[in-house]
Amino acid sequence: MTNENAVKFRKELDELEQKLKSEKNKDKDKKREIEGQIEALYKKIFNDFERDIEISSVQNIDEQCILFSEFFGRFLVFLDLSTSQIRNVYGDVMKMKMKGFNKNELMLLKPRLAYTTERKGTEGSKKFREKIERALDKVIFAKENQEQLFQNFANFFEAILAYHRSFGGK
Repeated sequence: MTNENAVKFRKELDELEQKLKSEKNKDKDKKREIEGQIEALYKKIFNDFERDIEISSVQNIDEQCILFSEFFGRFLVFLDLSTSQIRNVYGDVMKMKMKGFNKNELMLLKPRLAYTTERKGTEGSKKFREKIERALDKVIFAKENQEQLFQNFANFFEAILAYHRSFGGK
């Protein structure tokens, strides 16, 4: 994704989200129409990234990774993903980051992620799990540099949550 596209997409999202807020307690059909436009725009945004951005983000934190984190965090707010749904897994990742890499603990993140996100079963939790699990798999099944990949994974996870929170995630 280019910076020009990112600026354009941000502006379009801002405008659509503003329209959605103004329709909040008014016409339900108009509200659904705007939500459909927002979903279509997110689909266009995510198609503008390389297919496996979550995997490449584990390999290297770069501008594309940060842009993806921004739009994905914002998308999760749109889908009403709450931070409480992922707080435990995030806490485990940060503990591992501080204590140091441990492959056994890393592998246990997958079932914790599955439990935490599927307990609520929202669309936001499913999308979140899909992306985080793909990135986590890249670390778990790596033949070398696992510790560095984990550090990148933790930073990627943290960036998504930071943007989620900055766009109003609760």
